[in-house]
Amino acid sequence: MKFQKTFYKNGKPIILTFRSLQPGDAKRAMYWINSFVDEKAYLGIQKMVTLREEKKWLSGTLSEIKKNNVVVLQALHKNSFVGSCEIRKRKLSSDSHTADIGISVSRNFRCIGLGKFLMRWVMKEAKSKWKIKIVTLKVFGKNEPAITLYKKLGFKIAGEIPQGFKHYSKYETQVIMYKKL
Repeated sequence: MKFQKTFYKNGKPIILTFRSLQPGDAKRAMYWINSFVDEKAYLGIQKMVTLREEKKWLSGTLSEIKKNNVVVLQALHKNSFVGSCEIRKRKLSSDSHTADIGISVSRNFRCIGLGKFLMRWVMKEAKSKWKIKIVTLKVFGKNEPAITLYKKLGFKIAGEIPQGFKHYSKYETQVIMYKKL
């Protein structure tokens, strides 16, 4: 599966390519994830990853995709990752009707509708494949742009965990959100 879509930034078209992860993506993914570490973005990864670590992560994720436990959609611009959204179904029978979603978008590609597009696409795919009823996510309480996006997509706040995340050396509120499909 591979397709293109045009987005606009400051009135200028940006053509992005969308596809799933591929076995040769480790180096591209390493550079991309390390850009978020440089930015000190509100993500779970907060130290530079090595190529070896990224190869291990990629191998595990590709294995989960083959087992039909994960759906991933990557956005690329000029052969570099600029966005990614992943949804993982839960494995226990008691919550097999739910899935967890995560998203990240490169700084220069935010606020153009990419995040909304990625999330809608993977949720639609997961609902079709797995018949899930609820999607959940966790977000840093200070990440107001992300929370605003999630609310626009129909997510509701289930609760907060004070000091539930650590952002480098400072503890931050973790917000738990959900959406019924």
